[in-house]
Amino acid sequence: MIFDSLFRSRLQNVYRRLGATPPPALSVPICAAEIRLGHPPLRSIEPKLGVRPSYLDWSGAGKYDAWRDQGAMAQGDRRVRTILYGFGEKDFYFRLDGAAPLGEEISVDFNQPIHVKVRAVPQNGGWTVEVSRAKDGIHFEPVASEVEVVAERGLQWRIPFASLGWRNDGAEVSCLVRVMRGGTEAERYPERGLIEFAGPNKTHDLKNWFV
Repeated sequence: MIFDSLFRSRLQNVYRRLGATPPPALSVPICAAEIRLGHPPLRSIEPKLGVRPSYLDWSGAGKYDAWRDQGAMAQGDRRVRTILYGFGEKDFYFRLDGAAPLGEEISVDFNQPIHVKVRAVPQNGGWTVEVSRAKDGIHFEPVASEVEVVAERGLQWRIPFASLGWRNDGAEVSCLVRVMRGGTEAERYPERGLIEFAGPNKTHDLKNWFV
């Protein structure tokens, strides 16, 4: 496992020296057991984004408890508490709860179903969200997108599937969340591995319906 971590770390450094962001796949241990990180969405959601998020609106969302991460980064200035994610009929919803100020940049890097980078940065007293996609996972091109974003006691956004290149076919989704402060990566969740869950599917709610 030590060789595994060292090998992936050196590959990540190669990307950084070339001025590129290491692909999310390099955060996954080669010898890792088949364990999914985070809780998958239970049903479709279409929450109203706002200063005080509704518990019921987000109750069907997937969840990753960032505060449970006990790696090296956990010893530093960690501000993220919880990450929530889910989807409705045509949009992906993301919510990050934590202590303000979270950072100078929040990035969600998707490895599946296609390579997508969603980057949020403070601007003019609020936040702006940029979406970019890459066929090879290295050369990202910006994508025009109408993103709804709310930043108060954390960060929330809604992104159309069309901007992410997603389809309603249940394809596997894997991603990680990065928080930048002082020009460096201050937090990453999960610290090792990726958050994974089944993507939007027209039959998703039926498969998760219990009587």
